[in-house]
Amino acid sequence: CEPSFAHHPAETLPETTIDGVVLKLILGDAYGMVSPVKADWPIFYLHAEFPAGASLAMTDEHEDRAVYIVSGGVAIGGKEYGPGQLVVLKEGATARIAARSATRAMLLGGKPLPGARTIWWNFVSSDKDRLERAKALWKAGGFPKVPGESEFIPLPE
Repeated sequence: CEPSFAHHPAETLPETTIDGVVLKLILGDAYGMVSPVKADWPIFYLHAEFPAGASLAMTDEHEDRAVYIVSGGVAIGGKEYGPGQLVVLKEGATARIAARSATRAMLLGGKPLPGARTIWWNFVSSDKDRLERAKALWKAGGFPKVPGESEFIPLPE
C-alpha cells in the first residue's frame, strides 16, 4: 500500500474488560473486537490495564503473539517480567498473563509477514527504496498533520 496516515480519536477505538483487565484495541482484531483502524494484514495491537492481582489469557487468534510491559510487572509461564521487556510467545502456546502489581502492557501480534522488513520510525517496508521515499516525504512535511498538532517536528536521523 502507499504510505498514509489516518487519525482515529481514542474514543473511537473499541474497549472491553475481561477478568478485570481493561483492553483497548488500537489495530486489528482480538478478544472479539475489531478496530476501525485500517489494516491490510491479520494483526492486533492493544493496550491492557491490569489491576494488581488480575490475570488474562492471551488471545490465541493469531500465530505470532507478544506482550510488552510498559509499567508494573507480570508473570507468564512461571517467569517474572518487568518494564521494558518484550515477551514473545511460542506459536500455539497458551499463556496467562498475571499482574504482580498494577500493570500497563501492550499485547500484539498477527500473521507472520513473508520476507524481510526494513523499519525507520513508524515506516515499515520490504522495499528499502520505497522506505527512503516515504522518509523523505515525511521530512518534507508531505503527510497530513495529526489533528491538534501545531507544528511539524522533524525526527533525528
